[in-house]
Amino acid sequence: MSSSDTIVVAATGGSAPPPNQLITINPASQLPLKLTGSHNFSTWKAQLSTLLIGYDLMGYVDGTELCPPQFLISTDGSSKPNPAYKIWTRQDSLLRNAIMASVDCTIAPMIANVTTAALAWKCLHTTYANKSQARIFGLREQLSALRRNSKSIADFMGEIKSLADELAATGSPLTSEELTIKVLSGLGPEFKEISAAIRARDTPISFEELYDKLLGHEVFLKHEDAKKEQLTITAQLNQRNSSNSRPRSNNFNTNRKSFSTNGQSSNHLKHQNGYNP
Repeated sequence: MSSSDTIVVAATGGSAPPPNQLITINPASQLPLKLTGSHNFSTWKAQLSTLLIGYDLMGYVDGTELCPPQFLISTDGSSKPNPAYKIWTRQDSLLRNAIMASVDCTIAPMIANVTTAALAWKCLHTTYANKSQARIFGLREQLSALRRNSKSIADFMGEIKSLADELAATGSPLTSEELTIKVLSGLGPEFKEISAAIRARDTPISFEELYDKLLGHEVFLKHEDAKKEQLTITAQLNQRNSSNSRPRSNNFNTNRKSFSTNGQSSNHLKHQNGYNP
């Protein structure tokens, strides 16, 4: 029997055992989000942490709720099982079961043989936490580099929302102000006027309201482009009509003169040849 498995107490008393009340977690209803990889580790961790804190069980997974000694040794040298040890191991076993049930079936074997909930938590954290951070950095870089270019507002805003949702799923959501700045930064010069107006607002704008305003401005720009195109077509038609309405050249008079000249030349030749009609 090791010293870590025993504790000496007085024969007439001792450490009061914890309440004989075990807390059972139902993963299906209380932990609906399963851990599937680094991309959702932060969200899964937040889900489990808030539940354990609510039940005052977080110490079992972060290592602060240490396992009590297995036996109690009285001053006369006799030993007996420690009720606190039994309660602790049973509660820890229930937590390990909940953790295994809340991860994907491909991840569960990784923690199947660990002996405590704290070791299961540490194993998952070591495996996925750093990758999750890399995922967050990558998504934020993609968001910063995203530009509308020739895309429609609907497509551009859809890409923004998709990246923002992924960031929220990794446990690193954007604030409303951050999301607005990301959108305005990628719009381009065509939207500089409405961008300036939105930046000058005293109150934050929601993503939905921003989306509606940008859609409206896109329609306005399309109408303006249509007007410019119509004016160009009208100007070209007017120029063509103006060219067609100019006075024709005096080719007819020139031809008459040529005919007259030709006629005189012909009579002159006849006269020279002695022809008198």
